[in-house]
Amino acid sequence: MSDTLYLVDTFSLLFQVFYAIRQPMTGTRGQPTNAVYGFTGDIEHLVKEKKPSHLIFAMESPEPGERLNIFAEYKANRDEMPNDLRPQVGMILELLEAYRIPVVSYPGWEADDVIATLSRRAVRDGLEVRIVSNDKDARQLLCPKCKIYSIRKRQFYQEPELLEDWGIRPEQVIDFQSLVGDAVDNVPGVPGVGPKTASTLLQEYGTLEGVLDNADRVKGKKVSENLKAFRDVALRSRELVTLRQDLPIEIDWELARLREPDYESLVRLFTDYGFRRYATDAQVKYQEARVQAPSTVERTWTTIRTPEAFEAFLVELRQQPKFCLDLETSNVNPLEADIVGWAISWTPNHGYYIAVDGPAGEEFLDRDGVLAAMKPILEGADLSGAVAPVSPVVRKAPAPVARPENGDSAKTQGRLFG
Repeated sequence: MSDTLYLVDTFSLLFQVFYAIRQPMTGTRGQPTNAVYGFTGDIEHLVKEKKPSHLIFAMESPEPGERLNIFAEYKANRDEMPNDLRPQVGMILELLEAYRIPVVSYPGWEADDVIATLSRRAVRDGLEVRIVSNDKDARQLLCPKCKIYSIRKRQFYQEPELLEDWGIRPEQVIDFQSLVGDAVDNVPGVPGVGPKTASTLLQEYGTLEGVLDNADRVKGKKVSENLKAFRDVALRSRELVTLRQDLPIEIDWELARLREPDYESLVRLFTDYGFRRYATDAQVKYQEARVQAPSTVERTWTTIRTPEAFEAFLVELRQQPKFCLDLETSNVNPLEADIVGWAISWTPNHGYYIAVDGPAGEEFLDRDGVLAAMKPILEGADLSGAVAPVSPVVRKAPAPVARPENGDSAKTQGRLFG
């Protein structure tokens, strides 16, 4: 099965949830959080239910848009961003960083252009693509490997739905919008040409040029006149609605592969936002990740099998104010167990193992001699004076050490002495 890339129009999603959740919501510092809360829910849905292999959020460029050079009134009718939404933009960027989801933009171009470029490149590279946006411009990107996902309806939009809605194919979407225009983006189009008329014209003449070149043959005097009078407007509108599919964006798909979030950062953010349920869930995941995370610390140990090594070990041990001890034994029943080895440590990531029994052929120290040497230390005797040297006899095991029936060595609980 091919990897699947979800491309999300960040502001499209943000505005959707902002107007969907209109009841006031504030965080611990009084900051508005309604849009962030809805945005979090959508991220969770995408990650946990759609389970993409790759996920990217596309953003608008903060620089002046290139389309303004084509038409100065482009998007001129849009209202300013609401005051209680503006501070939430930075908050969702922090949130995406904590989720370890990349955010991509390109100077002078819109999120739609970023999505168009990345979707075409992803399809070329063998990925399945799902575009999360309610912007109708994205319909021009539809193809067998690229679908649109309506996150509000939880439905996919594909070529059959386009044919049912507009009566056209994906390659005709740009021409359709050039004729009809787009009131949201202040793209003028041809007066008097609505969706139904545009669909009929494109079904008959195929392309925008085909429609404009046959304006005299179009039924309806006013429509015919407007197609001729507003020819240049329609061609300019086509420039405005055509998404760039060739922006020079450098992308490494592996960097967009879905990863485990930074749960520690999510706990901090969710707590600040007042999202208690999300904070609790993130805290659980954070604790689980800490337990499961493989250690990158290098640990060393020294096995002591000779009297000389044991004497040197005792000299160091007597100088320690505290140490940890664990015993390896031959049986889980302490009344029947014999000591097999002593595990001792007093510095992080380094330990000693004193072997007093073992498999046949291995050398180890005398069990009773080691016990005699360790006894005063464990009993807390005054070690400041001279202590008679202990020289346990080195022995070889005559036979394998007896083990419990379950095959596991029994151990005492680790204890701290000091």
